[in-house]
Amino acid sequence: MQLISNMPRASGDSWVAYVDLLGVAEKTRVQGLGGVIPIYEAIVTRIDSLFQNNSKPRYMWFSDTFLFYTPPNSNLSFNSIDWVKNLLDYVIQRGICPFRGAVAYGEFWADEDNRIWAGRAFLEAHQYAEAQDWIGFVLAPSALRQICTRPNREGILRQHYRKVKVPLKSKCSGSQTDMTDELYAFRFGSFGNMGQENCLTNLQSMQEQAKQAGSDPSVLSKYDRTIRFLRENQ
Repeated sequence: MQLISNMPRASGDSWVAYVDLLGVAEKTRVQGLGGVIPIYEAIVTRIDSLFQNNSKPRYMWFSDTFLFYTPPNSNLSFNSIDWVKNLLDYVIQRGICPFRGAVAYGEFWADEDNRIWAGRAFLEAHQYAEAQDWIGFVLAPSALRQICTRPNREGILRQHYRKVKVPLKSKCSGSQTDMTDELYAFRFGSFGNMGQENCLTNLQSMQEQAKQAGSDPSVLSKYDRTIRFLRENQ
């Protein structure tokens, strides 16, 4: 295995989106594979239908984590990775599964032959995805800095994102002193007139299902924070 010699080919700057599906571990414990395979099937089928153009991002997943990325040094724009928000909007509108995720930009190593994914963009996307204490998808600081170098940055952000104080887990914000909670968060349902109402209805339905399953109050409060964000940013 010649990892060092592969570095020039497999590394460079990339857009990276990290997404964690929530509740999959508990569903697996209670329902077994029969409870979770339909989730993966729905998501992968939707990915295949969305990312059919030549500028599509790459993706892989392991257990309840999905990683999307543009090939290093491919010169693909933010639009290539921003399609992930369409997937996540679909996941909420269909009531498939709650999640948290983030997109970052920067140094990335994607050695698919050796199954290695690493780099600053990966770490930052992971950091901001894991830190969120709600159901949400945000632009990490590196992604925002890169977007702000573009002349149409306001148009990119205005339609589907809102800058808010994102709820972060106290253990994350306390241990990662360089993190900020002032982030641009994706507004689920921002693609059409009824989209947000559909998202609110499904979030409330998923919250009720979690409540009936005996979920911890800390899990239920994640839904409350997301629902409040959507209602305040209609």
